[in-house]
Parts: sequence; structure tokens; C-alpha cells
Amino acid sequence: MNFDWLSKKDLSEVCQNSIINFFKSDITEKEVAENLEVSWMNGYKRSVGLKILATCLNSHVEEKELINSIMWFTKTLRPHISTITGYSDGIEGCGYYISNFVRDSFFECINGIVYQLRTRKDLEMSTIKLCLQAFVWKYDT
Repeated sequence: MNFDWLSKKDLSEVCQNSIINFFKSDITEKEVAENLEVSWMNGYKRSVGLKILATCLNSHVEEKELINSIMWFTKTLRPHISTITGYSDGIEGCGYYISNFVRDSFFECINGIVYQLRTRKDLEMSTIKLCLQAFVWKYDT
């Protein structure tokens, strides 16, 4: 999560209030540990999946595999036609390093699609359109 818009004083106050609210709540240490573990695992699985996909998209693969990879990539970000999901949705609390790895892997996928468009001269028009459609969503997290 990016807190650049908060001053250090405001960020400190938010952190202090979060800690105070934690101690006032009925949540146990075990529940906190379980929530952190689930968040970390979700972030880790997302980062590994995106990293594998980025590897495929940044190499010369058969057009069928390229189409399947791009469809998988866009499907994960658009689970329903009317819903746009951010690449970091569902991984809140996974930690700084995992969330950065997810972000970096996501943009490696984007770069892979650009690589395919730039280097492949044998792509059919429908595949080119699919590649371009992969860029249509909100990038904010």
C-alpha cells in the first residue's frame, strides 16, 4: 500500500490508532497470525502466478499458447464483465516485499504483451486485438 500522500505525522497517528484499536478489539493473537498468514499466502501465490505468466509472455511461444496466456491474464483481472479487479486486490496485508513482487510481476506481464506485439510479425489480427484488449482496465490499486 502506498502512503506517500500521508505526512509522517499523519502516518504515525494512523499506525498508533490501528495498534490501539487492535488492543481494544476482541481479536486474538492467533486470529491475527492466521490473517497475516492467509494474506501472505495469497500475495505469494499471486506473485508466483504472475511471474510464471510473465516468463511465458516474455518469450517466443506458439500463438495458441500466447492466446491462452493473455486470456488467462485478462480473465484474472476481469472475473465478471462488469467488474474490474486490480492486480493487488485480495492480497492486502501480505507485506511490502510480496506486494512489490506482485506489482513487478504484473508489469512484467504487461511488458511481455508489448514484447509480443513489437517482435512478432506472424500474429493474426485477432491475436493482435486480444493483446490490445489486455491493456483495457484501471491500473490503480
